[in-house]
Amino acid sequence: MTYFKYIGLIIGMILILSPISAIKIDDPQYRVDRLTPNETSPNIIHPGDDVDIWLKITNDNYDKEVKDVKITITPHYPFEIKQVNPTKGTATISHLNTGESDTTYFKLHVNEDASSRNYRIDVKVSYDEVEHENGEDVITHNEWTKIYYLPVYGMANFEINTKNNISLTPAKTEIVPITLYNKGTGTAKQCTITIGGNNYISPIDATKFYIGTIKANEGKLINLKLYTNEKTPESSYLIPATISWVDEDGAQRTENINIGLLVQGDVLLGISNVITTPKEIKP
Repeated sequence: MTYFKYIGLIIGMILILSPISAIKIDDPQYRVDRLTPNETSPNIIHPGDDVDIWLKITNDNYDKEVKDVKITITPHYPFEIKQVNPTKGTATISHLNTGESDTTYFKLHVNEDASSRNYRIDVKVSYDEVEHENGEDVITHNEWTKIYYLPVYGMANFEINTKNNISLTPAKTEIVPITLYNKGTGTAKQCTITIGGNNYISPIDATKFYIGTIKANEGKLINLKLYTNEKTPESSYLIPATISWVDEDGAQRTENINIGLLVQGDVLLGISNVITTPKEIKP
């Protein structure tokens, strides 16, 4: 047996063993339902989004009609099916002639805590195939499930923490460690933070820091060098920080966060601070 005959035999066996379906289902078409005013990528899914999904169903059989077509979506985490059809998660098509198509509609909600990855949905199709023989209808019931994966892009979400026992002193330059913490569900890339000042507190030397990549639930330590004006009253103050990064979906993002700082004066011990009770000195 020649090589090409051997290959042809294998292909023939595959065609014989593989089920042939009268129904063809296209890949899901989807769009984010809750778009922001400046949204430019409606097909990028983020945690917390509602997603509209359309499935095109075609009777691909050349000589048989199909009836009672049911399409059921079974989502896995982080997707949750929403009620848009009379039966939740199931759409119906009563009849499709040969070559005829129809489109079904579903809506999913994405859990707010979803991290970045591809997530599975199962699409089950059931239908009756009708064949006319000798003036009678011969009905064959078929059903099968197809698995799809939809990408979800997590988003970074930042907070800045300082130690509770850190305070600034008027007329001094001091090092203040802060932690830039990513509490979101996605990795931030090319991350930078720019530190500003106010009328009393000013950054010294570097004001912009390149952090690089910060994964979800990861923090990076940054040491700020700050000068406090000598006339600064004891109180709590805010200085601005601007964080810039690239999210996992490729979007450039910026966020402004205020850093809270406490200013306390030095405690000076002078003679006026000491109170004594005079005593008689006897020889």
